[in-house]
Amino acid sequence: MKPLLSIIIPTLNSGSILIKCLDSIKRQTFSNYEILIIDGGSNDNTLKIAKIYKCKIINNPLKTAEAAKAIGLKNANGEY
Repeated sequence: MKPLLSIIIPTLNSGSILIKCLDSIKRQTFSNYEILIIDGGSNDNTLKIAKIYKCKIINNPLKTAEAAKAIGLKNANGEY
């Protein structure tokens, strides 16, 4: 079995580009992955899109990309 890949995506009102990003991930040949959306408090359609794509959504109270990466790494289940 292929190892699990964790894809960590920091977001903050990223709805306008998130669909393109998630569609790109879905088109890849590797399929054993989890997608973690680390959101800094979006008030657009970011979280709605993430739910449609069945991403794991985690709150990022600090709102920075650096904090989002740390939160994502802490919550990732993947080997990579």
